[in-house]
Amino acid sequence: MPNGAAPSPATERFLASLAESGNLFLACHASNMTRRQITHLQRTNADFAAAYDEAMDEAADRIEAEAWRRGLEGVAEPLIKNGQVVRDANNEPIMTRRYSDPLLVLLLKGSKPNKYHTKAGQSPAGAMPSVMEEIAADDDPPRL
Repeated sequence: MPNGAAPSPATERFLASLAESGNLFLACHASNMTRRQITHLQRTNADFAAAYDEAMDEAADRIEAEAWRRGLEGVAEPLIKNGQVVRDANNEPIMTRRYSDPLLVLLLKGSKPNKYHTKAGQSPAGAMPSVMEEIAADDDPPRL
C-alpha cells in the first residue's frame, strides 16, 4: 500500500479493531494480518503509521473515559452478606455502587500533574503541609 493510496479492507479492519480494543493481537486477529505486516506498514507507509497512532490514541481515550465513569459514577454490583447475594422483597438483588478512588487519584495526577503528582518524599506544589509537618515546624513557645 503506497503512501496516499486507499487502505485495503484488511488494513481498515485492523485500524478499526485497534481503535476499539487498543490491543495489537486482537486487531491482527480481526484483520488476518500479522505483526510483521503491521510493522512493515508502519516503517514504510507514513499514512498508515499516522492512522495507527490515531487508533491507539482513540483506544486510550476510551480507556480514560471508562476510568472516569468508574471513578465518578461507580459500578453497580450486588450486595453480598455472608457470601450470599442479599435480595429485596421481590427477590431482586439489592444493588450497591462501588467507586474507584485509585482511578480518580490516577486521573487527577494525569490531568493536573503540577497539583497532584508527587515524587517519593515530596509534597505536591502548593499542597498544604501535613499535620505532622506543621507540628515539626512549630516554633511557638510552649503554652503553660
